[in-house]
Amino acid sequence: MASSSGGNRLGEGEREHDLIQTLDDLCKEYDHETARQAVETMLRLANNIIKSPEEEKFRRVKTESKAFSSKVWNLPEAQQFLLIWGWTLVENSVFLSSDEDIQLVKQILLKKLNVIPSRPHTAEGSSTQPLTEREKKWQEERRRQLEKKKVEEAEKARIRAQIQADRKDIRTREMRDSKARQLSKFGGKLTKFEDIGVDLNKVTEDQSFIFLLLL
Repeated sequence: MASSSGGNRLGEGEREHDLIQTLDDLCKEYDHETARQAVETMLRLANNIIKSPEEEKFRRVKTESKAFSSKVWNLPEAQQFLLIWGWTLVENSVFLSSDEDIQLVKQILLKKLNVIPSRPHTAEGSSTQPLTEREKKWQEERRRQLEKKKVEEAEKARIRAQIQADRKDIRTREMRDSKARQLSKFGGKLTKFEDIGVDLNKVTEDQSFIFLLLL
């Protein structure tokens, strides 16, 4: 079972340095708000495990989770931080088997969080600080990616709908052809009274009249 003692195995060694460097890279690559959300989310993971070390649900996170994916997993630097920390990728989830270093990891995250500038907001919630060029480029790139994803999803939906329509059309044609073959089999050969077992030489006058009406 994973330990909840929160030891200092990382110490001042290489792994601790790599964790700190990865967070520095995260803050350099993205705007303050994006970096803050990533650090806060990873800090929340650490706090949940510290509070409930026996709860496996806090040790396993689906990488396809909308919140986790957008705030952490889609950012290469944040993803690298988790892997250095000790999380391992298992199918579509990341799993932390040991929390031996979790207290030190928490301190690293807290220290970085405290130095990420907070964007001031007015009472209405709008920013009073203009975006930097890096932030503008990042937001524009993110907007393009979202638009591209939206177009791709719409195309996938159109293809799925077309496939379903084609399958339905094929089934309809097969049923129609089957009925036509049945009619041809049983109706196409009945061209004479003899074909249905009627001997015109032996029918009465009334019967002949009825057969004429059926023609």
